[in-house]
Amino acid sequence: MKILVLMPLDEKWSYIATELYKNLSQNAKDNTFVMPMFTEWQLATGKMVLGNDLPKHWNIATFGTIIKAREMYKLQESAKKDFLLIGNIKPDYEFDKIFNFQDTEVDLEYKDLYVEKLKEAFKDVPELVKNLEFYDAAASTMTLHNIPAAAKFLSAYLETDPHLEDIKEQYKNDLKFKEESTNE
Repeated sequence: MKILVLMPLDEKWSYIATELYKNLSQNAKDNTFVMPMFTEWQLATGKMVLGNDLPKHWNIATFGTIIKAREMYKLQESAKKDFLLIGNIKPDYEFDKIFNFQDTEVDLEYKDLYVEKLKEAFKDVPELVKNLEFYDAAASTMTLHNIPAAAKFLSAYLETDPHLEDIKEQYKNDLKFKEESTNE
């Protein structure tokens, strides 16, 4: 199961993202990448994904986080592991479910004004702007709020996936599923 929780990448959401992560089950935590937290971590440690010779700035760390989110998606996918991404990514990366978390108290439509500002700031650098083409609000199937409740919901949702494709693969020879049968 792959779940995306759309959350603005702006610095002020790192606090919400951290609390959401802290409230997840241990299994969910083990399969989660939180983009605002990782951006903050780069700045706190000085270990910038894009290189330590660049200025320590939220914008630069954000682009490093985007690269790391893609790597984490691919790692989890190749390992056939569940994955919960909190943040945003290009629609080329497919998810089973997409939710959004914009506010702790009320349901609000997803909007990331920070990413919009980045697009404007880097409009003359197409290589950077194309990395900011993310999922939009229309992709979200449900809005979440209330950190403890949202974390409990996401943990349960991630853990209830029966991985039918794996089970089917394991028993395909024994059960001879209909879609595998030939015209007789």
